Amino acid sequence: MINKKDVTKIFKKVIKRDHGVPDRQLMHPKREWSVGLFLFSILIVAGSTYALIIFNDYSDISVDKESVEVNQLHYKRADAQEAIRLYQQRKDVFDKTVSETNSHVTEVEQVAASVFNPDVALASSTNATNTNEFQSPVSESIILE
Repeated sequence: MINKKDVTKIFKKVIKRDHGVPDRQLMHPKREWSVGLFLFSILIVAGSTYALIIFNDYSDISVDKESVEVNQLHYKRADAQEAIRLYQQRKDVFDKTVSETNSHVTEVEQVAASVFNPDVALASSTNATNTNEFQSPVSESIILE
């Protein structure tokens, strides 16, 4: 049951609110919802304004073709011929270097084959004059498969 003491306590609480004493309740659902809806409406208005500005900027783009003047490039024939001659010389030097490298590789392959296979003579090599002078470093007791 409610005592007289409880009733007076509730009555004093109601009277304090009427005299401007703030209540100590942390959560006020009505206040929280009103603040949230206010912030949401500001966000919607700001986003709509930004979208409208961007839309107006893009809608002002014209699709009419404007005459664009293009400068024609003029080449000097002598300079072009000189450049072609220079690159042709470079190509010739490169081709010569590649062919010399390939000839050295074949000589090395022939020497390597004669070292691992003593039956092959070095007659095709330009450096070997007498095949009898060449002695294989590989002993005959090792059999290579």
